[in-house]
Amino acid sequence: MNTDQSYERTDVCIVGCGPAGAMLGLLLARAGVQVAVATANLLGDGLRRGSVTGEQLAAVQRRRAWPAALTQRIQLLIQHQLISGRGDPDGTVHTPRLMRVLSKARPLRQLFSRFMAIGVRNEHVASLPPGVRTVAVPATGLLAGALPRVDWSDAYEVEIRPGAPTDPQVWSDAIFHNAPGWVRKLIAVRQATVGLVGIDRGRPDTFDARTRTDDEVLLGTDERHLSFRASVLVQDGRVVLSTAVQVHSRRGRAYSALVRLAHPAVARAVLARAAETLSATPQGALR
Repeated sequence: MNTDQSYERTDVCIVGCGPAGAMLGLLLARAGVQVAVATANLLGDGLRRGSVTGEQLAAVQRRRAWPAALTQRIQLLIQHQLISGRGDPDGTVHTPRLMRVLSKARPLRQLFSRFMAIGVRNEHVASLPPGVRTVAVPATGLLAGALPRVDWSDAYEVEIRPGAPTDPQVWSDAIFHNAPGWVRKLIAVRQATVGLVGIDRGRPDTFDARTRTDDEVLLGTDERHLSFRASVLVQDGRVVLSTAVQVHSRRGRAYSALVRLAHPAVARAVLARAAETLSATPQGALR
């Protein structure tokens, strides 16, 4: 990506794998997802062109600076109340008043958990890429019954333009192996950070086809924290990209909640990118 200014790279290292380190890793991952969604909303056109300005990048920084500062300040106050409470001289530590109140009021517990998970100014995808629509997950095909239980799922479709290929494997390759630059960077961040909180890193064959028919390709993997399946279905002049997820553990549930923040933006972006790429590629050139 080209910019009119130069920037220095910053690396973050978390030392320790206890509960505090795991929580810090999840909070950093959450902040990264929020920044990624804000970046996609504000710089979508520039990122597709491969060129953005320093002022545009500064706009993203300004949008996320005060929510990050306020969230960290409140979390620090909570930490002092819940973790750094004073105990008796004999070493007995008393539960702080705030913790006792939260434990007795379910709505307050839910509000507290939501704040810790999301923070201030939760980012949402501003709009769909051109031509991409949200649809119901198809009830038939390879995806139906692919998992014993589905905890959440979604689907998006795009019309096949005249002259574009209709082979689902070609679409699958374009969707999962030719993602926009910001999506590839987000995946790289995911790969570098998930190990810190005990989540399995993605394998090289994660987006290889598990099975296929003439009009559908099914992908997916089974990990300790969750299983997912992705379907690329070509029918009635459109391509439907569907995802289904089954969570296996509490850690997987926390990770899944973070993934759901960024997944709609990623799914729409890769589907729009594939449609744009394949519409410019004659069908015969792919054989």
